[in-house]
Amino acid sequence: MGIKEKICPICGRSDKEVTFHGFICSEDFLATKKIKVPSSIMVQICKYGDKMQINAWTNNPDDLLPQVKRLIKAKGIEITHIDIDLEKAVAEVELSVDDEKIRKFIPLDVRRTLCDLHARATRGYYESIIQVRMSEDLERTEDKELIASKIQRTADRITVMLQQEERGEIYIRQDRVRGGIDVYTSSTAATFRVLSALGIRNNISRKLWTQKKGKQLFRTTFLVRVPYKAPKKPGQEEPENESAEEEQ
Repeated sequence: MGIKEKICPICGRSDKEVTFHGFICSEDFLATKKIKVPSSIMVQICKYGDKMQINAWTNNPDDLLPQVKRLIKAKGIEITHIDIDLEKAVAEVELSVDDEKIRKFIPLDVRRTLCDLHARATRGYYESIIQVRMSEDLERTEDKELIASKIQRTADRITVMLQQEERGEIYIRQDRVRGGIDVYTSSTAATFRVLSALGIRNNISRKLWTQKKGKQLFRTTFLVRVPYKAPKKPGQEEPENESAEEEQ
């Protein structure tokens, strides 16, 4: 004789459709305990980076676990396990109720979008610009390739340091312009720290960019001058005063 099929007396579903807790389905059991589990959870993933969020943007998938936990409304129970599978678009939650384990699978509504960082960049908003320029006028020297190389190396050093400093929490863009390179960054604070750590002197200016919710947003410009010393021509002697300075 086969095992008799269970039918939930509250919703009428069978144990072939849903899981059961005792004589009623798990969902109705949770409802009787006033435990609210979301029917689905929306997860946003940035199109251009590795950031994701349910309630707050993060680079670490483990940070989504407490965000899921906060969506479960329950008293007198323990959430013993949460697992998120973004590929299968499901969250597995294990609850301990009356010394018994109830496992709940919550569908994830995964959406590709822009994180806060890339959304600002798409709108063209950057907190700061680092203008990397040469001390010598490019139009008045024959060493344009050497100068362009020094400017590029300086811009690359700053860019790499910014990426290491913020670990993916910063958006950086390099634009080659007449006379040098502009490095756009989404964090003025990080720019301050990096230029200071590299010992790069700079001139700072601030300009009102826009207003958001009554708050003024400024863009800070850092002018970085890359030192240039023209190479000696064959047979050319170095001035005595410059030699003395180097000896000091």
